[in-house]
Amino acid sequence: MSALLDYKIKEFEALCAMISYDDLVIWADDKIRFSDDPDEILFELSLAKTLHEQLSILSSLGEQDENEAFKQVAYQIFISYKQDEIQFFDVVNKLHAMNINSTALDSSYRDFCIWISDEAWLISDGVKDLKPAEEELIRFFFGVKT
Repeated sequence: MSALLDYKIKEFEALCAMISYDDLVIWADDKIRFSDDPDEILFELSLAKTLHEQLSILSSLGEQDENEAFKQVAYQIFISYKQDEIQFFDVVNKLHAMNINSTALDSSYRDFCIWISDEAWLISDGVKDLKPAEEELIRFFFGVKT
């Protein structure tokens, strides 16, 4: 896995509240400890004072590997959902967080994130049923996995 992909995955995980400030510090420290020539960015992440500062550092690296990172983090979200660790609306919020913080996300991912967010609003307002949206979510995740 490329370092940039690794950083983009960590950015998305943090945006989705899957990892914390402390998790990122520990991850960066471990990478520094076990590398002969660690990236400067790892020191910046380790020394950052807040999660917001860490996210700023990670997002400054650009959009390279954004789609692959989205796929990998979306798959982690799917696993948590299937194991009943998170609910439908949590999944939607996490996908939305990645979508709005992406600049080069594939249009099919972006369109789905927008659609499922709209569906969630309609479901919460009682206009639509949850079951069809959950079925579409599962289909989306199976498409992302492949």
